[in-house]
Amino acid sequence: MRSLAIGALFVLAAALLLAWQPAPSGHARSPDPPLAERPAPPGALVHATGYILAESLIPNGQGKVEDDDLAAALRLYGAAGLVEDKRLLVVMQTHNDVPNSSRHWNRFEVAAPVPSSGQLLLEVVLQQNWGLESEWFFIDNFSAVVRP
Repeated sequence: MRSLAIGALFVLAAALLLAWQPAPSGHARSPDPPLAERPAPPGALVHATGYILAESLIPNGQGKVEDDDLAAALRLYGAAGLVEDKRLLVVMQTHNDVPNSSRHWNRFEVAAPVPSSGQLLLEVVLQQNWGLESEWFFIDNFSAVVRP
């Protein structure tokens, strides 16, 4: 089994390592700072979304693609522990969450409250379970919103 876990997904990981740093009284914050600089008080809800496309084109020796050939997950570790949206290839092939697209883009969503430490970890898991040669993942449009 080969697994690629991206614990720090480009800029988004920095955006989700949210530290609680209240503004000093009497000091205004600049408008709309990057998410990584915004305060996220413990208990605030972080909602993360992103799109993953998994494709496997070459069948196995029996002439088919296994249901669990590929797996993908979006994980958020928050105050309540692990929150995960995980899917196998067989499920991902039935979703088409991007209108007017002929490809099976899947929208992954997770939400978790900020723990007392003020930090969250986002993890994207892209997993290949069999050693076939024509398999790949695409990821796109990841974002996060903090709701106090």
